[in-house]
Amino acid sequence: AVTIYAVFANNTTGAKAYVKLYNNATPTIGTNNPDVVLMFPANTARQYSFPEGIPLATALTYACVTTGGTTGTSGCNIPITIVLEV
Repeated sequence: AVTIYAVFANNTTGAKAYVKLYNNATPTIGTNNPDVVLMFPANTARQYSFPEGIPLATALTYACVTTGGTTGTSGCNIPITIVLEV
């Protein structure tokens, strides 16, 4: 269990990247719906802050993909730096 207070990512790719957060220890990406989806524009560093926190009672798993919404399984081509404040 964890509470997330901020998510920072440095997207150095030339395309949007989506960080999906799951309250699930072993989600199937593209099948299980994420609890949170955050978009990071191309060639941009961005932070999302959650002052009240987002509690995840079971587990925290995240994926970085190229498609927003609840579907999408294609991973980001270039490594993206992701930092979570818990």
